[in-house]
This record gives sequence, C-alpha cells and structure tokens, in this order.
Amino acid sequence: MPKRGRVSVAPGCPAWFRITTLEADLSARVEGDWLPRLPSIVAIGGLRWRVVGWTTDAREHAWAGRADAQTLAETRLLAPSPPDRWRLEFFTPTAFRGEAGHLPLPVPGALIGSWLRRWETFGPIAMPVGLLDRLRSGVAVSAFSLKSVPVRDARRLVIGCVGELTLRAVGLSPGQRAAMDLLAAYAFWAGSGHHTTQGMGMTRLRPAWSGNRDGTAY
Repeated sequence: MPKRGRVSVAPGCPAWFRITTLEADLSARVEGDWLPRLPSIVAIGGLRWRVVGWTTDAREHAWAGRADAQTLAETRLLAPSPPDRWRLEFFTPTAFRGEAGHLPLPVPGALIGSWLRRWETFGPIAMPVGLLDRLRSGVAVSAFSLKSVPVRDARRLVIGCVGELTLRAVGLSPGQRAAMDLLAAYAFWAGSGHHTTQGMGMTRLRPAWSGNRDGTAY
C-alpha cells in the first residue's frame, strides 16, 4: 500500500508494467520494433530493472491482450442480446476531472464520458449524437467495493480509487446497451479518467456476478 503516494521497492523484487496503444500503426511498431529490442537492463523511476520477458498474449498475463478496434466494435455492437450489467475493476488509482474539480470516484457520467472521448478520438465507428446524455441517465451503480489510494504526482498528492464497481442499465434500448458494452470493453486499452498515460485508471471488464449467497443479484 502506498504511503503518501510512494511505494518502497526492495532489491530483487519482481514487477511488471504495461503499455497500451490505441492506434494500429503504433501497435505494430511497439510489437514489431520496440519490444523485441528491449535491453537487458532498463532504468525506470530512478531504479534499474532486469528485463526477464514480455508478452501481448492474454493467456500469459491477465493484463495483456490485443484487439482490432473494428472487430471489437462489430462484435459488441451487433451482439443479439447485449448485457445490462457491467462489472468493472480499477486496478490502479482512478480519478476524474469533475465539475467541482478533482473527483476520486468513478461516477457513471464521468466514467462513461472518459471512455467515449477516447473512442471518438481513436475508434473507427462514430457513436450516435447524444449518447453520453442517454447513458448518463440510463446507467446506475448497483454494487461497489472501492477504496481511496494516494498517488504522488511530482510535488502534488493525487487521490484515486481502486476496486470494483458494477453498473446496470435502467431503461436503455438494446442498441444503447450494446454501445455501453463496447465502451466498457474498450476501457481495457483506453483506461478510465485522467492521467492514464502516467499509469492511472487501468480498467478491465470482469464477468458479471450472477448472484451471491443470499440470492441478491448484482
């Protein structure tokens, strides 16, 4: 657990870090040119690390994987029965720029808005006009398990949250649920909130809970 936004690393401690790209040409350059040429020793954050391997295969690491954006869109948007619940994991501290400033909670409007902005910039298929307003009013929080975590940003301490959040559709049409499903899946690469290029907001869509021991569904 970070203390005042810092984590101590002991010599010999294993670690991994993740790189994502949202453009096909850049992805090809990373996988074809950059990763195979990684040196045996790299310096990150003032520490020297020995490189022991890398992968883009989801079967080898839970946070690895690749997807063609066009195929992802077609698969999610053309699904015959789009889901009505989305269980999300925030693996690194996640925060947003809200109307009143810094927002350390993934409220639906801020969360979906961050995904949609990235999709509109990099995605191959345009989303309907007014989609954000419709999803903001048609998605509600049904369960969460979150905690705040500090992140040191130069001299500033930023508060984010990690954990899980489940969203459910409230009166959305099948097409709107499909669009929501695409954005939630896209978050695996795009991240959530701000400072994603600095490692914040790592997000993935998890299998939805079917229920718990007392029969309550999420």
